[in-house]
Amino acid sequence: MKTKQVFLAVLLCVVLPAMNVVSQTAKTVPVQLSVALSSGNVTLTARGDNYSSGMGAVVGTLRNNTSVELNINVSITEGLYLRNTGAGQNMVATGVFLKGGRFSRIGANRFIKVSAGANVEIEIEAFCADMDRANPASTESFSTEAIPSAIVAISSSISRYIADNFELDLTLPVQIAVWRTQGHSQAEISAKLSFTGADWEIATTIINY
Repeated sequence: MKTKQVFLAVLLCVVLPAMNVVSQTAKTVPVQLSVALSSGNVTLTARGDNYSSGMGAVVGTLRNNTSVELNINVSITEGLYLRNTGAGQNMVATGVFLKGGRFSRIGANRFIKVSAGANVEIEIEAFCADMDRANPASTESFSTEAIPSAIVAISSSISRYIADNFELDLTLPVQIAVWRTQGHSQAEISAKLSFTGADWEIATTIINY
């Protein structure tokens, strides 16, 4: 399972158990990926990775089109809808990380750094919005668009819940929450996913968050 790996921004380089720590200074206030995309400051190229849900379900590159370093928030507030240009699942993105799940942190801010004019490889935390379709293949690409009205509310709840419980692996509860909101029954979901009663209860909490 792919995981998140933090690089803390501190004044001095130190070594902490089981964690890589580097010295770095934020040059800009972290911004939402959706804002950076809509302004043209970054360009996203995204494709499937043969997964249906969670960290790295979508991979690709992020290009900084400006002459300054940009810091992009890891958490995608309100979610970001990824339209599959092929026959596979459309996805709801909730987080963006550097390859390997890496990100930086200064205080409460979690972000990825993209140098001026640079391309960086990224992994997107995303969840299936179409139970009846196949997992996004590595040959299928995505475009971004407005979230369909039917899943606007759950996308917002999911994004807020993940941000508030950042250290937890919420892959199963989040995917359950999406499909439940789309009207799928517990029996239908259990035919697709193996989950526990606890996962189902957390999904209920997410739906009502």
